[in-house]
Amino acid sequence: MLRAYHQWLRAFRTWPDGSYFSSGWGCGMDNQPRLRRDLPYYNHAHSHGWMTWVDTTLQQVLSARLLVRMAQELGSADDVADMREEAERLSRLVNAELWDETAGFYFDRWNDGRRNGVKTIGAYWALIAGVLPSERLDRFVAHLDDPRTFNRPHRVPSLAADTLEYDPKGGYWRGGVWANPN
Repeated sequence: MLRAYHQWLRAFRTWPDGSYFSSGWGCGMDNQPRLRRDLPYYNHAHSHGWMTWVDTTLQQVLSARLLVRMAQELGSADDVADMREEAERLSRLVNAELWDETAGFYFDRWNDGRRNGVKTIGAYWALIAGVLPSERLDRFVAHLDDPRTFNRPHRVPSLAADTLEYDPKGGYWRGGVWANPN
């Protein structure tokens, strides 16, 4: 069943390059300012914004890797060759397309190829999914200790404090601290 759900997401929630999309409701962070500001008809809660969602793509890397591990334990590793391939392909894509070397962070990617520049807690799925190269680790986690981004009085906010729409009082997913992603 888990494998079938993963395959359904791959069939119906991916772009031609294999990256994944969602929506604010789909990823649970429904009021984050991740979509293009110059296209006001996008709805933060309901629209996929024609972009690659970093958190959703990273979650699918993790899902594929966990399904491979389960299959190995069950003695059916041959049945999940597609999962193994997808995890490796998506890991390469995330590191090539969603990583911003200047910022030292992973971002969503709009359909015009630009990264959105919005630092969300969702990027930290890279740690759990195991896609972060060791040479990037220090720069990436340094944002967690930076008071201008994620080192706030209540840690870790869902949106970095250096984002225009950050709300120091929480504002739901615009700076609120949530137990599940923390």
